Amino acid sequence: MPDSDCRPSESTAGRVLVWDAEGVPDAGFELTVLWQGFEQGSSQGGRMVSIARLVEDGADALRARYLAWLHALGQAPVHGRTVAEHLMIRPALSYWWMAAPAQKFSISATSFVPDAMKLLALETLLANEKGRAVVLYSANARLAECLASYCADMQCRFEWRQPEPSGPAVQSRRSAYGRLSPRLRAVISFGWYCASRLPAVFRQSGARARAGTLSFFDVLVHLDRRAIDSGRFMSNYWGPLVDQLAHDGVRTNWFHFFHPHAAVPTFAAALRLVGRFQENAAGRQFHGLIDMFPPLTKAVGAWRDYRRLQRAVRSIEGFHAEVRPEGSVLQLWPLHQDEWTESVSGPNALMECLRLGLFEVALARLPRQQAGVYICENQPWEMSLIYAWRNSGHGKLIAAPHSTIRYWDLRYFYDRRSYSSARPSDLPMPDHYAVNGPVAKAAALAGAYPADKIVDVEALRFMHLGRPSAHRKPGRERTGMLICGDFLSTTNDRIFDWLQRAEADLPPGASFVFKPHPAFPYHAAPDFAARIGLRVDERALEELLPDCDIVVTSAITSAAVDAYCAGKQVIQIPDEHGVNANALRGLAGARLVSSPSDLAGALQAALAGDAVAVAEPYFNLDPSLRAWREALGAWQDVQTFQTKSGSGDR
Repeated sequence: MPDSDCRPSESTAGRVLVWDAEGVPDAGFELTVLWQGFEQGSSQGGRMVSIARLVEDGADALRARYLAWLHALGQAPVHGRTVAEHLMIRPALSYWWMAAPAQKFSISATSFVPDAMKLLALETLLANEKGRAVVLYSANARLAECLASYCADMQCRFEWRQPEPSGPAVQSRRSAYGRLSPRLRAVISFGWYCASRLPAVFRQSGARARAGTLSFFDVLVHLDRRAIDSGRFMSNYWGPLVDQLAHDGVRTNWFHFFHPHAAVPTFAAALRLVGRFQENAAGRQFHGLIDMFPPLTKAVGAWRDYRRLQRAVRSIEGFHAEVRPEGSVLQLWPLHQDEWTESVSGPNALMECLRLGLFEVALARLPRQQAGVYICENQPWEMSLIYAWRNSGHGKLIAAPHSTIRYWDLRYFYDRRSYSSARPSDLPMPDHYAVNGPVAKAAALAGAYPADKIVDVEALRFMHLGRPSAHRKPGRERTGMLICGDFLSTTNDRIFDWLQRAEADLPPGASFVFKPHPAFPYHAAPDFAARIGLRVDERALEELLPDCDIVVTSAITSAAVDAYCAGKQVIQIPDEHGVNANALRGLAGARLVSSPSDLAGALQAALAGDAVAVAEPYFNLDPSLRAWREALGAWQDVQTFQTKSGSGDR
């Protein structure tokens, strides 16, 4: 570890400061590198650069180098086999693809992937600098470890200065739990899981209406609010496809994972809701939860798989030591060490072993399925689904990215070599990758996804954008501003902090509406909300957009795309610590602001501007859903059904 007490030299001239903190950087450095934010300029005595902007400038090369490094980690040889081969938990499934580094959850609040990108950009920057030393001002110990290693290899001096704690440390139950060993936490988590599911054993219905030959897999969130009240399945993941298939007479199976949120806070509530979905489906839909109480054989099997995984992890210890990004001396592994340990030894590891067994049970009970579709974010459970689906002998499997494929959401991207080989330890892949529009298709192709696996389908979550109702309501005179909440509370804090600091530039007399993220509630500061008359409205975006002219969002949310496609003025506020994970990246008509003053200017420009004219379509929006029906093979079923019934209406 670097030494935080390293004494600074007498002069700061010629030295580089890496500033990873709030506030004004220390003066006197020839070069100051801002680790947070997108602002650039000059500091006293030297220049100041935003590392996030440098990442943007070299985005394609940096992303490719990082993905190649991850590929090299999985292929690193250890005792005559690759790391991925050591981690095989089934004959055709390697746990490597379920571990955190390979998942690449770069948009998580705790992810270090953005730091890895910034380090690669910093290395390029420093190659052209003549600094005698690097000074890091940061509380990030993993970043300090990486920079200390880099400076040692480059034979330049390194100093780590840590900010003073902003307040007293508070010990909590969660932090006490977090201090337990990963394996002990895995035991506790498994016990809690079983206890929470045990009452469901006595409530399960004996009826199993699994007559369908099409299966869908999702998480029990993004439900239409009307679904909670009526008990009729309406999902923002699947939009009009649910009713269209029922109208076509196609029987379907719907499998859900429980995730607690305000509308469905407990597993018992999820079980009741799913039961109501099935009761109200008139025999055309089967609904079930995947994460039920496990059969004894699968519970024992999960522990067996977990213990086998632990032995494999011990056998490859240190596999990362010699793996560096191509052309780099950086050792990036310290950024991933904690998440690696947690994902292969902690509660997630045991639970993924259990989910694999639960998928095997559920899919083995089904009659042969013509097709399956799953919500695609390349999460670990999806790898288990692909394996279990194949092993049960079902038909084609379709991955459906339900929202946007953002450039820096690295879950959707792998090194191109991951797609080309066919060894049992290689990346599990679906038969088809369903893209919902020209922008998503271009992103997938640019990311080297095999073109022959890509199918074009309609954007189920965004079909409302094909209707004219999103445009301004006739006769409305007041300016409307819609503020869309993010799934990260820290990003919401940032949005409202900047809005308060730009309060003088907010549209006078406007109506202000806040739509929180459906799965992550948030409450704005009461005094600010009262001053501007902020109203909370949880209705769908398609109902809110007609009443607004300006939409303020985080950079990462897909709500910005809704607003953009509806011709609204869109202002995006980036995450301070990440990169530009923006679904509108590279498209004209959206403003990504870098500071509260920049936000004030964007508000003035938006007030003076007209509705945005979208030059090219973002999504496929055919209301007949013909592309989806053909992809599922349901179009042929519809023709048969109509021939037998003598009518296409039912």
